[in-house]
Formats: sequence, structure tokens, C-alpha cells
Amino acid sequence: MKTNPWLWPLLLMVVSIAYASEGTVSNADIADFIGDNHFVSRLDADINGDNVTDTIIVTANDDAILFKVSVLEGVRGKVIGSDGDEKTAFKNLDSMELELSPLGPPALSIKKGVLIIDHDCGGTTVRTVTTYRYRFDREQDAMRLIGIDSERVGGSSAVNISWNLLNGARIIKHGQMRSYGPGTRDIHKVGFIKMSQTRAPDDIIDEAIGDNTTP
Repeated sequence: MKTNPWLWPLLLMVVSIAYASEGTVSNADIADFIGDNHFVSRLDADINGDNVTDTIIVTANDDAILFKVSVLEGVRGKVIGSDGDEKTAFKNLDSMELELSPLGPPALSIKKGVLIIDHDCGGTTVRTVTTYRYRFDREQDAMRLIGIDSERVGGSSAVNISWNLLNGARIIKHGQMRSYGPGTRDIHKVGFIKMSQTRAPDDIIDEAIGDNTTP
């Protein structure tokens, strides 16, 4: 679901507020990964279990009207940055782009080694609320999508999917005003999906309900 161009000034204003709220955070160690984007937030944690602190950052690109979530893997030792100062070494492990939304930037959390990304997008007519779950895969050296829960509400109708990508179990529910019945269950197995390969939630919902046209 693409954002209407007339909403862009509002979206940029919302993100600007987010920039201001994070303005006191020192990000000299990740400046090279922010680039021309605007910093929104970061979460420091050991995401790959090597006892070295990694960093997950959210940035925004005004021109592309997108948020970017990047997982930076901490590397043992220090490096000399472009500004000549010594800082923690990182490498870009994986990333994904999300629609810029007036509902705010993606929220990051980690539970039992799983990176959880909550993101709301849409507007007053149609709203999609999604939770992505990723786990580091050492063999692929990437973040693997292991689960997704997504709900799309438009008017009085709603659809909700819950998909475990590890075993393929998927539950699809239809309802009105977020009042759902028991739903249908199926098994939909796919291969390894990296964070960077994650599709838009509306596309995933449309595929689940058998409608390959995105409104």
C-alpha cells in the first residue's frame, strides 16, 4: 500500500519530531552507516550470540519516503573512523526498508534472541499493523524471517494473518471491526527469507487470502 504524495509533508514532520526526540543520543560509532539518511533510533544488543554488542538502527530517507532498519554486527576490536577517532567496529549484517508512516517509526525489541520489529502503516481509510520476527542464522550469516503477524483494517472489514515460517503454519482470519471468528489454518512453507528479502505486509496478506492485487 503506497503512501499518497500529499501526505509526504506530514510524514516528514512526524519523522522530524522523532529525530528531535533522539537528538541527545551519540551515534559517532555508526555515523558511516547512517550516511545521508536521518537517524531515528537504535537498539544495542548481542543479536548473534558472540558476546559482542551489535546494533540495530532505524533511519529515514526523505527522498525515498522510507524507513530503513539495519542490523550492524559488532566486530571485536576498534577501528579508526572517517573523522579520525577510534570507535567500535561494525559491519552491515542485514537490512530492510519499510513504508514511511504518519503512525510513527518502527519499534525495535529483542526477546530470547529474536529481533522483533513492530510497524504501523496506512492512514484513516486503511491501516496495516505488522510484527516481524527475525533470528540470526550463522550458516547464512543473515537475519532470518521466522514469523510475521499482520492485521489490515479498512472500514468495517478486517483480515488478520499469523504465520510461523519455521514450520509453515499459518492462520488466516476475516472479521468486522476486529471481531474475528476461528479462522482457517493451512501449511505454507517457503525457503530461507532474509531480512532484506521480506515482502511488504499487504502483499503477504493478499497472497494469504488469494488476492494478488494490492489496493
